[in-house]
Amino acid sequence: MYSKKVSISRQPTLERFFTRKRNSEDESSAGESKKRIAILGGAFNPPTNQHISLATEIVHSGCCDAVWLMPCGPRPDKPDMGATPQQRCTMCEIAVNTSVSATFPIMVTSHEVDRDENMATYDSLCYLRGKYPDCTFSFVVGSDWLQPGTDLRQWTSKEGRTGERLVSEFDFLVLRRPGYEVADLSTYGPRFYWMDLPNGFKLVESTASSTEIRKRATHNWSAECSESTTLSSLDGLVATGVHAYILRHKLYRRVSWRMVRARDEAVREVVRESTRERSGSAANSMRSEADERPSERFSVSSV
Repeated sequence: MYSKKVSISRQPTLERFFTRKRNSEDESSAGESKKRIAILGGAFNPPTNQHISLATEIVHSGCCDAVWLMPCGPRPDKPDMGATPQQRCTMCEIAVNTSVSATFPIMVTSHEVDRDENMATYDSLCYLRGKYPDCTFSFVVGSDWLQPGTDLRQWTSKEGRTGERLVSEFDFLVLRRPGYEVADLSTYGPRFYWMDLPNGFKLVESTASSTEIRKRATHNWSAECSESTTLSSLDGLVATGVHAYILRHKLYRRVSWRMVRARDEAVREVVRESTRERSGSAANSMRSEADERPSERFSVSSV
């Protein structure tokens, strides 16, 4: 238990989070505490070093006992993601197992990937709650999700609009994002809490996004010979195992329309240049043959 006195304020704090969680756990399961799991969801297309760093920072914050990466299943809004759900899940497993020690509490849950349809957040958390009754689950979001015009209460699931139930039945751990301030978390729901690090530590983050990784991989595939490229621009941004997996399975080879047009124009220019050279050679050959052939007047007079 934490000995520091809990202060009352409008802004939910981790101390209040811990106190409420410990009290609720003492009242249930005959005093047995449940394992606190923070769910870090996303496409992980692909998982980057930043994803793993963020997961470790959540563990270091002390607000949970473990972090589970939750790659999403099929995305109706993004039918062609460059990697299948199973491949994205495999890359998450590779990233975790090659980036942190075997005992560090980060895992991967594949329950969304194993389904043929996309799962809503509420449905997914309810599934986990039912399958793992000895655990309590919280969902990690960034403060950029909590801005004017966004309201998680409006989120839907297979049962319809279940956002109110989502924010009342589950805890939300909020990461502070630069430029996205939130004056009062309670306006978004009763169970939102800032994820702050102890001892005044600052959250270590980078801008190495999955979007940037895919962009670099696509560029490398198109700019270099596909059979000889090493995707060198990915070095240091993803786990070495993930890097090798992308290379081995030739992921993210899709070429943008701009690059297609540039490539096609270059090919057309080569063809035009080759045609001009062939035309020039043919003309020179014809002139040479004409110079060597006797004229008709010369042939007649000879006869």
